[in-house]
Amino acid sequence: MPVTIFEEVKRINSMLDVDLTEYGLSSGSDWNHKNLKSPYTRLYIVLEGDAVVQLDKETIYLKKGNAYVIPSNMNYSCYTPKYIKKIYVHFRCKQWGGTNLFDEVHDVLSRTIEVERYEPLIRMLESENVKDYWLVKGSMLQLIYQFVGSLDPNLIGYVNDNRSPELISLYQMLKSGISAKTRTSDLAVQMKMSQSRLSKLYKTATGMTLKNYIQRQLMEQAQMLLISSNKSIKEIASNLKYQDALYFTRVFHQWVGEAPTSYRERNQMGK
Repeated sequence: MPVTIFEEVKRINSMLDVDLTEYGLSSGSDWNHKNLKSPYTRLYIVLEGDAVVQLDKETIYLKKGNAYVIPSNMNYSCYTPKYIKKIYVHFRCKQWGGTNLFDEVHDVLSRTIEVERYEPLIRMLESENVKDYWLVKGSMLQLIYQFVGSLDPNLIGYVNDNRSPELISLYQMLKSGISAKTRTSDLAVQMKMSQSRLSKLYKTATGMTLKNYIQRQLMEQAQMLLISSNKSIKEIASNLKYQDALYFTRVFHQWVGEAPTSYRERNQMGK
């Protein structure tokens, strides 16, 4: 029996890694939050009612029968005039190389959906049956990839067939764990090349310096720990291997623009 292997599927499959951090159902008349900004991307599926998302220079109206994606690290406020019922998903969409795809998207995305298709998922979200979990996850991923498919392909432009073995090895090392003690000089030693050559290799492939990438990943980990756990600032600093909580707080403030405690208060999960 003849067999056709679609090699392109392997390459495309390696482009993106979607991680569903949290999802659930939110309904009521008190959905009102100001100055939200998180390392994850938000998906809202509006089943009833409506709401308003206020950006710096634009107002977006969320309507029943539509799904919306609010990109990661976008600063916005939101409220419902009367009532809204929505399924929400917090997710991260990592490109090959470790960058967040939706960090490069600067608009709220929308598409129409069939409400009848998503209403049964509410029961599944409340279920403890693992089969229901996989069905919900499949539905969410399908919708997320529809949004991804509507993006400019150039956003994933550096993912190509020219990835060198050195870059692949480097990315595998970076995926295995980054901490405040990670140094480009140490990575270069492990890669058996000079630090300058390693830095040039990474920047040519991604447009970003390796040092900047490491810092971005550390701050993303810190943000996720702040909004998804009850760990103290001291514990988070220790987990990320910063020398102490004070230094971690200073770096976080320089990078994010506010102290870890105030960031946590504004951006708790479920909003």
